[in-house]
Amino acid sequence: MKTSFQSLFLVAACALAASSAHATVVVNDYFNLGLANGASLNGVPVNDTGFTGNYSTSQSDVHPGASGSATYANAGLSFGPNFHAGMGGSGLVTATAGGTNGSPINQTLQASISANPVGTVYGSYLFNINGGIGSNNNGYTSVSSSEGGLSTTLNSFSSYSNAVGVGYGTSTAGTIFNPTARTTYLALWKFTNLGTALSGGNPGNANLWIMTQSGYDAWVTAGAIESQLTSNSTATATATATSGTYNLNGIFAVNVNSGNYANNSIGLTLDELRVGTALADVTTGSSIPEPATLALMLLTGAGLLLAKRHRSAS
Repeated sequence: MKTSFQSLFLVAACALAASSAHATVVVNDYFNLGLANGASLNGVPVNDTGFTGNYSTSQSDVHPGASGSATYANAGLSFGPNFHAGMGGSGLVTATAGGTNGSPINQTLQASISANPVGTVYGSYLFNINGGIGSNNNGYTSVSSSEGGLSTTLNSFSSYSNAVGVGYGTSTAGTIFNPTARTTYLALWKFTNLGTALSGGNPGNANLWIMTQSGYDAWVTAGAIESQLTSNSTATATATATSGTYNLNGIFAVNVNSGNYANNSIGLTLDELRVGTALADVTTGSSIPEPATLALMLLTGAGLLLAKRHRSAS
C-alpha cells in the first residue's frame, strides 16, 4: 500500500513539474468586440492576447469604380464540438472590382503582433470565402495572410488554377484548392526554428493544412496526431527556408484581391485566430487534462485514499 501511495505522489510531482513547460497560446483573436454589425474595424482596439494597438485598414492597386472594406460581423464562425471553444463575432474583408475588366482592388486588414515565440509554433484560424473565385482563376483573385515574417496563402493564381501556399517571407505554392462558397474551413499551419538564423544545417520548415469540418472531425477521431493531418486535409502546402531569420512579431495582415473581372466581388470572413507552441493549443484545446490539472487530480485522489486508509485503521 505504501508503494502505491509513493507511486501516485511521484506521478503527481512529475505532472506538476511538466506543467511549467506546458505549451501555451501566445496569440489569439476572437473578434470579441461587441460592435454593431457592419461597423468598420479601422481604428478599433484589438484587445486580445499577443496583439498591441488597433486594427487598421488600407487599399492598394485601386482602379476606377473598385471598392473595399474591412468590417465587423456579429456572427462568428464555428467548427463543431471537437474544435476549441470560441466566442464573439468575426472579421469580414471584402474587395469588389470596378465596372470594367482590368479594374481590381486589394483590400487589407492588419494589426500588430507583439508576441515573439521562438522555435516551433502552430497557428490556425477559421475562414469562409463568399464567392468570386472561378475554378481556373484567370481573373487573378487572391486571398492571403501574413503573420510577422510568415506567409500563408488561402487562394492564389497558379497556372490557371487556385492554389494554397505557405512560406517564410513569401509563399510557395502547394496543392489545388477550389473553396466552396460560404463553407467554413480551418487553416492550420506550422513553422519551425523561429527566431534563429536558418541555414542548410538548420532549416526552417513550414506546413499548411486546409481542412473541412468533416476532415477535421475524422482527424480528431483518429487520435488528433500531426502525422495524420495531410491525409485528412483538402489542400496542403510545404516550404523550406535555409537563410534569414524569421519571427512572428510584426504585422498580422489579411489581404483580399478582387481580381480583374468587372464587378467581381470576393469576401473573406476570418475568425478564431490562434498561435501556440503545441498542436492542441490551436485545434482541440484541452483534449486531455493539462499537467497541472492532472497533478491536482492525482494529489486529490491520493489524499482521499489516505483519508480512507486512516479511517479504516482507526
